[in-house]
Amino acid sequence: MIKKRLVPLVKRLLTQPVYDRLKYYLLHADLKSCLGLSRPGPHPDKVSVLIPSHERTDFLREAVESALAQTHPNVEVLVLSDAPDDAPERLLSDLLPRVRFFREPELRSQSRKWNELVKRASGDLLVLLADDDKIAPSFVAKTLHALKTQGTDIA
Repeated sequence: MIKKRLVPLVKRLLTQPVYDRLKYYLLHADLKSCLGLSRPGPHPDKVSVLIPSHERTDFLREAVESALAQTHPNVEVLVLSDAPDDAPERLLSDLLPRVRFFREPELRSQSRKWNELVKRASGDLLVLLADDDKIAPSFVAKTLHALKTQGTDIA
């Protein structure tokens, strides 16, 4: 019942530019499956932090570093840039072994970048993080704990 109500909400979140008001989402694996994006994997606590970017290198590194600083041990960080040059990749070059970086050859809308990152994520849980935001080191651990103890699908 709750999935029937949440799936349209999640679809709307992933297709409309509402990210200025709603900064962070952690989507449960069941919702990813319902959306046809993936099946739950062998690591139920793996979290993917997704960061789309477009020519904001002054903030991007801080966002990525905040994602890498999570206290939760099983976090992957994905960055997708549609910048016309390789400045974002150069900026993150020393972090690339720990960050999955993707370049898009054409300019994309923010919602299309989110969707592409969701498709490429291997985590069962997702954190959608804007390239000019940071998350506290305990954000993933605390949110994951809330999901487990409160029985919710989205936190």
